[in-house]
This record gives sequence, C-alpha cells and structure tokens, in this order.
Amino acid sequence: MRVLDPLLERFALQSAAADLMPGERVGWCLRRVGFDPGTRKSYHDVRVMHSPKFKCAHYKNLIRCGSVWMCAVCGAKITERRRVELSEAIESFSGKVALATFTAQHSREDLLKPLLSDFLTAWRWMLRHRTYDQIKGDYGILGFVRSLETTYGGANGFHPHNHVLYFCNGDRCLDGLESALTQLHIESLEHFSRSASWDRGCDVRTADSDVADYVTKFGRLPAAPKGWTVGHELTKSAVKLGHYGDHRTPAQLLWCYLWMNDRAAGAVWQEIALTFKGRHQLTWSRGLRKLIDLGPEESDQVIVERDKEDSVLLASLSLRQWQIILANDARGEVLQASASGDIGQLEDFLRTIGAYGIL
Repeated sequence: MRVLDPLLERFALQSAAADLMPGERVGWCLRRVGFDPGTRKSYHDVRVMHSPKFKCAHYKNLIRCGSVWMCAVCGAKITERRRVELSEAIESFSGKVALATFTAQHSREDLLKPLLSDFLTAWRWMLRHRTYDQIKGDYGILGFVRSLETTYGGANGFHPHNHVLYFCNGDRCLDGLESALTQLHIESLEHFSRSASWDRGCDVRTADSDVADYVTKFGRLPAAPKGWTVGHELTKSAVKLGHYGDHRTPAQLLWCYLWMNDRAAGAVWQEIALTFKGRHQLTWSRGLRKLIDLGPEESDQVIVERDKEDSVLLASLSLRQWQIILANDARGEVLQASASGDIGQLEDFLRTIGAYGIL
C-alpha cells in the first residue's frame, strides 16, 4: 500500500485542523493571498520558490498562520528552526547540560485549561522561590530552555509537562539535582492544590546521549502507527490506536480524526489547540542566549515567512490557477512536483489538474 509522503501528510493535517477550528488563521494558511506591505494591495500571483541547496519548494505571497499548535505545515518549519538553535546552543556551550522533565498528577476528570493554568503557575512560583536560587547556585545553573508539551491518555486524561534543558557550569557535580528539583516542584504544586509523586514528578538526566536524543526528536511530528496508510479501513481503528499506547500527542489525535474519522480524538485536539493558543512552545531564560552568543530570538511568524537563503523563483501562478489548485486540494502535490527544480515536472502536474496555461 502507498505510504503518504510527509509533505502531503502535513497539508492534510492542516486541512483537518482548519475543519476543526473554523474562524482561526489556520484555515487561511497557505490558501489566501497576502498583501504587499509596500502598497497594501493584494498580491496578483502565487509564487513557487525552489531551493537548490535543500532540494525543496515553498510558496510565497500567501498568508501563513504561524501557529505551532494548530498548523502542521507552519509547526514543522518553526520546530525545525528551534531544534537547530537548540543543537547550536548545546554544541557551543562548554559546560554541562541536564534534561529535566516536570509533570503533575492528573486524572480523566481534569479539564485541560485549569490543569495547565495551575501547572504553569506552580512552575513560575518555583522559579521565584528562594530555594530555587539556592539550587541554581549549588549546581551552577546558568539558564534553561523550556519546552511545553501535552499528551492525552484514555485512562488519565490530559498530561501537560515541561521538558527543561539546564545549562550548568562544567565544574559542578550534578548528583542530587533531581532530588532538589523534585522536592521544590512538589512543594510548588501543593501551593496551588496540585500534586506530583516523588517517583514521577521530576526526572533529571545528565547523560549526553539523553540530551542529544531529546534535541534530535524535538518538534517532529510523531509517526502514524506502523503499516497504516490513508487507505486503511476505518473499522480497524482499534488496532491502530493500540500502536500508540495510552498516551497520544496532539498530532496523533489529529491524525486519528483525519484518517480514522475519530471525532472524539478531534474534540480532544480542539480543546488542546484552544487552550495552548498563544502560548510559547519554547522559552529561553533571560540572558541565556546572550551568554552562549546565540543572538536574538526570532518570533514564530518571522520564521515561517522567511525564504530559504538560496531560494529562486521557479514559477508564478495566476490567481485562477491557484483556485484550481485549491479546488483539487493539490497544494502539497504542487510543491512535490517542484522539489527537483525542473519546471517541466511542475507543468506536467498542472496539466493533470487542468491548471496549465490558465491566466
């Protein structure tokens, strides 16, 4: 059976998100033509840009939503850039890096919004606590990068958690860091009527391989269950869900809604998207980027709107051509046909959908 190309998968997930979130910008993303900032008039064409270095293509003159939580297309570009920055930060840092994961106890009865609010409020309270200052001094913590995530399990509901990369002085021993952070984390949660177990509330790993493994996987869309394709029967959804285990990421929930017609998964994904809307997925502690000479942080919107440095114009599509592409749900296929930089391949594809030569 044919396995869906990752590029086409992302566009399909974006369309599913637009279906679940009417009125949100994800419904316009890479569909509507944008405005020329100089004239404030709509662009008169859609441009297909090609990158010889990366052997890929992308669109220009279209609106981008810039949502890492709702849009699989924008999210892929944003998280890849963030992953590269994390790699650069770790490679340029001469000290030690520890990976801590903070969680809170939760149940299926917990609504995500209050659970996440209490979890993050406790996190901020912990950062301001005098004991945290002592921990920073004892273990030489110079700063951190925090990644906010959540999964959903049928048995225990929403599971928000923080992954935190701590950058520490190289001459400090990190033995005992987990115990110190766990105790303060539990105290912080209890201050806001939440809790965490000693065994699972905080996990700290200091091995280089653990840190590298996390950075490598950061932001990547989780794979669909092995062997499953677009053409699989809806009646096998129970088998498919079994491959996930009990916890599913937002992308996996959206995948189930899209390909398995799992409306319950779609409803859970909606709750996550609305609750996380506007929040930063990745947060750098103040001064850390300057300390490691990384430069100012770019916004998600700036990242998604930037062209690749070697991009060249491959084709200019008329607005009528673009409407035909949208009507055929072929945005991903156009980029796929343009990836090699061979204009002939793009023209051949446009002919198959009746869009070639339309002005």
